[in-house]
Amino acid sequence: MKYARIENGEVREIINFNPKGKFVKEIEEQFVKCSTDTKQNDIYEDGIFTTPLPKTLTQEEINHQITSELNNTTPELLEIFEDIVNWAEKEGFILSEQKKQLMDFRKEKRKKIK
Repeated sequence: MKYARIENGEVREIINFNPKGKFVKEIEEQFVKCSTDTKQNDIYEDGIFTTPLPKTLTQEEINHQITSELNNTTPELLEIFEDIVNWAEKEGFILSEQKKQLMDFRKEKRKKIK
C-alpha cells in the first residue's frame, strides 16, 4: 500500500509504508492512502487524485525561453566557428583575408548577444 503526503491539495511525497507512528502527529495526518499510479505533484481534492495538465506557455514566455536558449548556445557555437576557421586556414582551405572577414563576422555576432 502506498501513502501520499498532501500539502495544500498537492502530493508532496509518496511512501511505501504505513505512516502511523512513524512521524509526528502533524505530519502523519497529512498522509492518505493512494494508488500505485499516484505521482508527486498530483492534485488531491475531495478524496480524488488527478494529474494536473501541463502549463500552457504564452507567446511571450515561449519567446523568452527561445531567446535564453539561443543566448546560452550562441557563444559556444561561435567558439566552434572560430576553431573551424582557424583549422581551415591552417590546412590551406582559406586565405588570411578570408579568415579576417569570417572573424569580423563572428565579432559582429558576439556584439549582438551581449
